[in-house]
Amino acid sequence: MEHSVVNRISACGERNGKAKLKADNIPLIRERLDNKEPVKTIANDYNVSIYTIYDIKNNKTWQD
Repeated sequence: MEHSVVNRISACGERNGKAKLKADNIPLIRERLDNKEPVKTIANDYNVSIYTIYDIKNNKTWQD
């Protein structure tokens, strides 16, 4: 894990000024994924890349 993340030097999640997603978006995204909605559709709706949605799906980002 990166030194800056471990030591809370850099902002994570919605505290990051460039974040396009908020914490309350994540359960909605996961629900849409559970309903088999295409990743590309979800990504377009939130103006993020498909890789961002896959990272949420695989708990690489926005972990519970």
